[in-house]
Amino acid sequence: MVAKRDPGLETKLMNLSLRDSPSKPIVRPGYNNVNERKVKLWANYFEIQGLEKVTIYQYYALLDPGVELGRHRTRRLLSLLVNHRSLTSHPVATNYKDKIICTKELNVKQVMVQYYEKEEQSSLNSPSYRVTIQLQRVFRMGEVLDDLKSSIETYNPDERSEAIQALNVILAHFPNESPNTQFLGQSKHFPLHGQQNKHEIGAGLDAIRGFFHSVRPSTGRLLLNLNVSTGAFYHVGTLHTLVCRFDQGRRLSGSVRLQELNKFLHKLRVVLLCPNNAISQTTGMKTIQSVVRRNNLPGTIDNIRFEWPSGGREREVSVRELYRQGQFTQFIPLPVAIEF
Repeated sequence: MVAKRDPGLETKLMNLSLRDSPSKPIVRPGYNNVNERKVKLWANYFEIQGLEKVTIYQYYALLDPGVELGRHRTRRLLSLLVNHRSLTSHPVATNYKDKIICTKELNVKQVMVQYYEKEEQSSLNSPSYRVTIQLQRVFRMGEVLDDLKSSIETYNPDERSEAIQALNVILAHFPNESPNTQFLGQSKHFPLHGQQNKHEIGAGLDAIRGFFHSVRPSTGRLLLNLNVSTGAFYHVGTLHTLVCRFDQGRRLSGSVRLQELNKFLHKLRVVLLCPNNAISQTTGMKTIQSVVRRNNLPGTIDNIRFEWPSGGREREVSVRELYRQGQFTQFIPLPVAIEF
């Protein structure tokens, strides 16, 4: 919308022209002048090269009918699958849901995978799952690149999107399998070692700077987009320290504290260590379900009591008494009792 016509501006616009040739645009002032001040430019898009002769094989990884695993166990199982001795001779990646990706055709049809957590060791008692490997699709990346260079569509657009997603899975494989990197979704990764990318934000949380990556189609090529990303994570340490940091940062009391602490700890996975005592069978990776309550008050190691075998018979003991029976040399009680 023009509020007022400016005859002088109209004249200037009408007199605009290309100076040298009708096919040559106006050159910006100072172009190609070595004496001009240099400006540093940062790029976050990089061309992916060397894909012309690459073929990607995408397989289904199927469990036996009737076998259902949660998201965490499925992810861990597929991680164990791609590192299984029968597949280590091939460069294999996974989406940690239901697919594995390889740049070579696999001859393996079924694999028996013994399941154990990262913090545990495989044993004879570890459960085993049979995984059936079934070819789903083959992507020839040279054809995908030809499609991107062509003025007409030569490759199925749905398959092209799947091929690009397979590349994303391959690029995410190394950080996903690195023990010093935490994933968030399929495309975000955060380094856990070192302090240069970490900042404490209080109440038991740390902000960690990581990166986001994504393969994008462009004109005649594929580009890798890299961006800085930040996420909030639980402070590393003992559960006792984490609860104390939460209390110091939030400064809540009564039922409100109990509710918020329950939300804060719900589904948090921790490593439980109980050496040299009668309850050693409960060690390992555990998931916190809730803060224990007794009469709308937080449960403690003194008011939580249960039946426990002692001296050939069962008797009622508190958590504190049970741990003392284990002869702990160092015992720091949690401010609240936790249910796993």
